Amino acid sequence: MLPYILAIVNGASFEWQPLTALVSLLLLIPGLLVRQQYRDALLPRLLVTFGALAYLALHLVPVASGDIPLVGEFTAILDAEGLDKVTAIVKVFPVLIVVLSLLVWLPAPAPGGANLWALTLLLWPLIAHLVQIGLHIDGVADAIKANPNATVFGDWIEVPFLAILSFGLATILGKRLE
Repeated sequence: MLPYILAIVNGASFEWQPLTALVSLLLLIPGLLVRQQYRDALLPRLLVTFGALAYLALHLVPVASGDIPLVGEFTAILDAEGLDKVTAIVKVFPVLIVVLSLLVWLPAPAPGGANLWALTLLLWPLIAHLVQIGLHIDGVADAIKANPNATVFGDWIEVPFLAILSFGLATILGKRLE
């Protein structure tokens, strides 16, 4: 987050997608966790909605070439063959979870699956990494020898930091709602 703040202060250009992805998850996951406990509150519903809109913007706003990323992702699913189809589906699955997270607008007694969606979004990088390792199990030993950190940790290393931030924000928001 600090590099983005410094870039804004210094007037440097930067990509909006990584910052939007971080902000969307920091709105979505705590909002879902708070919605699970405070089912009548409006604040968690709004947080989830704004987080979902930000996340969907990543997939619906055309890139510099004019292509819509979500269309390209579904085209990749249709065009892929064999195990590559699973890889393409794994990339699109979080979009489905984000859309399903909008079930927080169900009336108060129903949780709308808030905990399930929050934990799925939180753990998805780890799940996707394990799926990738499982798909290419025959070359895992060579990949570990070549680059152990990338193979073992991959992109899921951000999960603990996102978990700490999400649960911390959910706690602060929950205390405000009491």
